[in-house]
Amino acid sequence: SILTKHEIRAIPLNVSHAFHSKLMQPICDEFKAIASQIEFKAPQIKLLSNVTVDFIKENQITADYWVEHILSAVNFAGCVKSIEQSGCDIYQELGPDGTLIGLAQQSVSDSDSLFVASLSRDGNASDWHSMLNAIGQLYTQGVKIDWNEYDKPYLRQKVLLPTYPFQRERYWV
Repeated sequence: SILTKHEIRAIPLNVSHAFHSKLMQPICDEFKAIASQIEFKAPQIKLLSNVTVDFIKENQITADYWVEHILSAVNFAGCVKSIEQSGCDIYQELGPDGTLIGLAQQSVSDSDSLFVASLSRDGNASDWHSMLNAIGQLYTQGVKIDWNEYDKPYLRQKVLLPTYPFQRERYWV
């Protein structure tokens, strides 16, 4: 292919529709009519628009915004740059594998940044193992983990242990 000839890595995506392209134009009127019935609220956490490459402001999310989102190309590199400029140095991909991690690494100028995939398609790792690995990587980099929330579904109980080192003595016959 042309991409291979130019040594550009490409991964074909198996998708049902040509989202983020003008090929979606025929559904936009119906989509907008349905989306207009939704009461949109401002995000409660910082949310980056991959259309404008800016953090979303109050009242920016509308039915028109989502129509534009369907038709516009995703500016992934621009979004990663915006995140980097906001002071972020830890990037976590929440998805079925770490496909976007490599793209994000190419877009970041700081080589000391940490990139963590929550899940992996590695045949040797279960989803549970991948998630624990991601939490471990984040924790060792100083990310505060809410362990009470983490343990909540498992009904674990803490066991009180002595706070002093055990004294061991050996007796040989």
